[in-house]
Amino acid sequence: MASTHNFGIGTAAPTGTGGPARATSLTFVTPALGTPASGTLTSCTGLPTAGLATQVFAAGIGIGGAAADTGGIAFPATAVPSADPNTLDDYEEGTWDPIMKVGATVVDTASVGTYTKIGRSIIFTGQAVFTLGGATGAVTIEGLPFIQNLGATMTTTVGCSAGTITSTSALFANIDNTTTVLHLAQQSGDLTNAELAASGEIFTSGCYNN
Repeated sequence: MASTHNFGIGTAAPTGTGGPARATSLTFVTPALGTPASGTLTSCTGLPTAGLATQVFAAGIGIGGAAADTGGIAFPATAVPSADPNTLDDYEEGTWDPIMKVGATVVDTASVGTYTKIGRSIIFTGQAVFTLGGATGAVTIEGLPFIQNLGATMTTTVGCSAGTITSTSALFANIDNTTTVLHLAQQSGDLTNAELAASGEIFTSGCYNN
């Protein structure tokens, strides 16, 4: 700007009096944005996903408000259900305590069970050592880790140590809807004390929906 209060635009020098002087042509300079070799983004949204390379995470990932661990994917202790059938909204591993009953009497002397829950599906194993005593009635195993919620009865497998079952029929277990109980059965009906030895070991495993 000159002392006469005139100014030039572009490369023009201020001349004359009154309005501004304009350059014959303007020159635009493209800013050098650069390509950073590394950097950290926080609180960013709307980032592109197409074409991104495989991501490697140095620590675990927390989903649905769960705190990230040192590795793996952490889900919240209480599942946050998703209506989207293509969204995995729960994962859990744990143990459960199989309670073997004959009629209303608890007959197991030792038991152990494990489970893995993936979404709605529960994969489980169970084992119960029992002494029959004078108990009578149908054989059940209670204590499954989650309610069976398919809307109908589901069937799982049952096995036993040698000599535990006197029946020669195929064994299985039914889980009624909205329950956590295995009802042991054979082709002719419920398994009862009449088909059990005085002591033995029952195994079960299967998968059901919560």
